[in-house]
Amino acid sequence: MTDQTSILLVVLLAAVVAALFVYNRRQKQRFEDERAERRRKLEQIKADARRKQQASETDGT
Repeated sequence: MTDQTSILLVVLLAAVVAALFVYNRRQKQRFEDERAERRRKLEQIKADARRKQQASETDGT
């Protein structure tokens, strides 16, 4: 293998590693965003349920 070929392989390998790192970071961020959205929706559902329960308790007395 010539020096040029070795250098080219190292550069290509570094580019692949960098691309995988960026892809992994984006996927992780997307996952975290979706997780936060699900938590917000769940908290909203819980708050709505509490309001309905409190409203029905005040109507019943």
